[in-house]
Amino acid sequence: MDRRIRGLPRHCPVGADHLGCSALRTFVRGPSRWQPRHARVEHGRMRSASGSSLIECLVAMAVFAIGAACNATWTMQSMAAHARASRLNAATTIAASLVAHIRANPEGTADYDDERADDTGMPRAPSAGSRSDAHRHATNEACDASCLARRLARDDVLNFHAELARRVGSAAAGRVACDAARCTITVTWADRPVLAWTVHP
Repeated sequence: MDRRIRGLPRHCPVGADHLGCSALRTFVRGPSRWQPRHARVEHGRMRSASGSSLIECLVAMAVFAIGAACNATWTMQSMAAHARASRLNAATTIAASLVAHIRANPEGTADYDDERADDTGMPRAPSAGSRSDAHRHATNEACDASCLARRLARDDVLNFHAELARRVGSAAAGRVACDAARCTITVTWADRPVLAWTVHP
């Protein structure tokens, strides 16, 4: 085959090493015809190997799996922290309400103790308007001011436990320990401490 190409400039002899001349002169075997190398460059460089190897796919899958595991761990930790904050907020609100009732009823401070409240003989579940019922009961000849204080303390303690179960959850437990000088309110969730509050009426 004659290596001299028709149409080449006369200044490009067959043995020239000039870049422009060699690009026009050099031929590469294509799928169906001989194609000049510069035509291949116009359509983008062709690689000798296409696609990804198995190792590259495995590395990509490993990186994706590690990222997904880290994201799941972060999400679970965020949800757990949010749940703890919600429980603490609810427990603090409920305990603050009980503290306000204790300070409003200083005569019955000792009766806010859980053990003493259970011995009052009052109904075990608070009813709507129970505080107004206690005021009406105080007008009875058989009941004095101490009776009113005990009844109010009993209703407040029952409401405290009911609100804990409703707003914090069934795993929540509250404890009120009182004497004549102070009360300590403790809230736990699944046997883990959430709140401890000491009140001096």
